[in-house]
Amino acid sequence: MANSAAVPATGNEPAAPVPSAALNEKVQALTISAAVAGESQRVIVAGKVFYPGDKVAEGLVLQEVYPGLIVFRDEAGALYTRRF
Repeated sequence: MANSAAVPATGNEPAAPVPSAALNEKVQALTISAAVAGESQRVIVAGKVFYPGDKVAEGLVLQEVYPGLIVFRDEAGALYTRRF
């Protein structure tokens, strides 16, 4: 039997922001020397420490740090990931 609690898509949901190829290249080119996940998330980019919510580069904000993965977002809300 199908899950009756599932809400069907109405087609009115806003489309997710599309990541920019230029910003994706910028993320991949960042010089990241350290990343710390957990309660005190932070990354070191080009010798400077950044915390979630900090602007790392023009148009790019640090979103979250997971073990082995860093997530950035742009002003439109599109997400960019980088393995570390």
